[in-house]
Amino acid sequence: MASHNSGNADNVVPEAVAEGQGDNGQPAAAAAAVAAVQNPTATAYDWIKTIERKLEIINCDEPTKVAPATHQLRGHAARWESYREAHRGQVTWEGFLEDFRKYHVPEAARDLKAEEFRKLKQNTMTMQEYIEKFTTLSRYAPEEVNTDPKKCKCFIRGLNPEIKSIVHSNEAPSFATLINRVIQIEEDKREEKSQLKRKFMEIKSQRQERRFRQKSFGGQVSRGSYGVPPRNTISNPSRFAPTQSSYQTQQYDPRTCFKCGKPGHFQFSCPQPMRPAASTFSNSVNGPKQTSATGNRPATSTQSGKPPLPPANRARINHVEAREARRELPVWLSKHNIPTIPLKKPLLTRTPGADIPCQLGCDGVQILLRGVVFTANLIVIKSQDIDVILGMNWLSSHQGVITCRNKTVHLVHPDGTRVFFHVDKPTRNPMNFHVQIQTIHDVPITREYPDVFPDELPGMPPDRDIEFIIDLYPGTPPIAKRPYRMSSKELVELKEQLRDLQEKGFVRPSSSPWGAPVLFVSKKDGSMRMCIDYRSLNEMTIKNKYPLPRIDDLFDQLKGAKYFSKIDLRSGYHQLKIREEDIHKTAFVTRYGQYEFTVMPFGLTNAPAYFMNLMNKIFMDELDKHVIVFIDDILVYSKTIEEHEEHLRKVLEKLRSHRLYAKFSKCEFWLERISYLGHIITAEGVTVDPEKVEAVMEWPQPTNVSEVRSFIGLAGFYRRFIGGFAKIAKPMTALQKKGARFEWTEACEKSFQELKAKLTSAQS
Repeated sequence: MASHNSGNADNVVPEAVAEGQGDNGQPAAAAAAVAAVQNPTATAYDWIKTIERKLEIINCDEPTKVAPATHQLRGHAARWESYREAHRGQVTWEGFLEDFRKYHVPEAARDLKAEEFRKLKQNTMTMQEYIEKFTTLSRYAPEEVNTDPKKCKCFIRGLNPEIKSIVHSNEAPSFATLINRVIQIEEDKREEKSQLKRKFMEIKSQRQERRFRQKSFGGQVSRGSYGVPPRNTISNPSRFAPTQSSYQTQQYDPRTCFKCGKPGHFQFSCPQPMRPAASTFSNSVNGPKQTSATGNRPATSTQSGKPPLPPANRARINHVEAREARRELPVWLSKHNIPTIPLKKPLLTRTPGADIPCQLGCDGVQILLRGVVFTANLIVIKSQDIDVILGMNWLSSHQGVITCRNKTVHLVHPDGTRVFFHVDKPTRNPMNFHVQIQTIHDVPITREYPDVFPDELPGMPPDRDIEFIIDLYPGTPPIAKRPYRMSSKELVELKEQLRDLQEKGFVRPSSSPWGAPVLFVSKKDGSMRMCIDYRSLNEMTIKNKYPLPRIDDLFDQLKGAKYFSKIDLRSGYHQLKIREEDIHKTAFVTRYGQYEFTVMPFGLTNAPAYFMNLMNKIFMDELDKHVIVFIDDILVYSKTIEEHEEHLRKVLEKLRSHRLYAKFSKCEFWLERISYLGHIITAEGVTVDPEKVEAVMEWPQPTNVSEVRSFIGLAGFYRRFIGGFAKIAKPMTALQKKGARFEWTEACEKSFQELKAKLTSAQS
């Protein structure tokens, strides 16, 4: 047998159960049967069970069971048996089993397994997995499952709430009946979910069909109908030109595809591949091909609504298109004498108003921004309000960062010069833009885990190994304060948020002697966050010394990484329960009564440490390999796309198995340039986030010690990018000394401006 020194009951294995013949008068068949038990991965309990089964098959009676089993022991196990026999002599089979378990499965290990059994929860396990886990662990607490009623009660205790609410221990006459019942319930629920999914897909399909029909029959013209021939050539286009009556019949026939003309499906589900937008134009401006519409879908002219022109007329129109385009050049092109060239392959630019054909381009146009000359290759389109549109590709190549909230733009010139400017004046006329909102189903790998990104937290978090604990200094009395005054708008918001928190189970009515006041803080999106003023409670709380990671140390792990994904947990703190005996300490008072949190709220002094501890335990195997975590912000990093697929899937699996949920709208995936913890991360290194630096750059001259302290604290967040930070900031830090007179000197101003200048050019 393996050494008993292992503290894990599941790792205790029989060391030697070898083939041999029985002796001491035991039947050879018994010894041979026992010798067949040679599974080196079995636990001590499994080994005993297998031997008992073998002895039962050969009808070995109780008095003769010990010898065939002990005869097969080798090594340390055989020496233990010799010692046991010398001191205890002959024992019954039950006596041998008791001695065996005590020695080879230490009591501490048995107690741990018994405790694991008592805390067993189904969570994300299937019913079959839960049954197997329950059966495996139940043998460590035999006194709790020695009857069917007890066994049923323990089994139901760990079931998920939606199944537990259906079954009751007094319903099942036996444990076997209960097992059949819960398996059937799980199957019924799976079928119910499948039906709901099918129903949802049907509704979605109907909506798509309805939108498509509205779009197709609403009088809008189709793509490619600018008097320019589509791509495919048909020798006799007139045979496809329907009469007015047949065209109307065909247009409103809901069974006909408007793409291929075949019945039985609609355009959005057409099996034929999509043609690119540019295919509505000829490949050569100077020598167009004569083509006409394909299939039995009639085209109309955008300008007149008349049937399409004959091929010859189309060719003539297309032949002069480039010449006509030059006549309609934007005024600013003519004013600056900027030359144009025909595009090798004409493009079709889609705008909210219409699809605009583009035949001409301009190479190497110089654009002056804040005194720095940038170049761009432009495509000429008709536009009355805008001279130049710099698109995503151009912005990406110049590391463009647009901060909508502050209306600022940051660009980096190819020579390294950084350009920063405000957009102060809004446009006089409103502009329309076609915005495509990315959904979870658009993101590779992530689309496989929709349950990790719910719209709202599904309810109370599961029981975890870590609970939030509030330890107070001895002798601390309860602290209660009066509610703060609130405006009518805040009271409406308070009532709504209290209702939402109660429905989720995150708060409950309280009669605690504790009570903290509530206030609201405005969020970036204009909504209001409910905050509890726990300052008095925090002062009396013993601080948890669990360390938060240094940001410098986190970024040191990213060397060589090229692909990044950021996952932000949804209301992360609310995904960790509070220890039951500490819940009353979180009580808060409002106009509508007193409540207390059952999950970890924001604002408690030890909350970051406890949540960091939880995340480190969950991602311990991945930390500093391809994952870094700072409280509830997770960054996945990889060197290749293939590695990133594997790493992202591992992280999402961890979140799923531990029932942790993320907010998709705040996550970013598959990026080569990402913002994380106030920094911009790329394969080239780590730089300061322009949006964060902007707050430093716009900081007014401090007028008191408090403002100096705030500025140095904010600038100090990026001290790793500023050589000699302490030396530069010394004149300002001197103002913070106790008893020092506040006087803003020339040295302070120089220090203040130098820190700002260093931050604008800071790069790791």
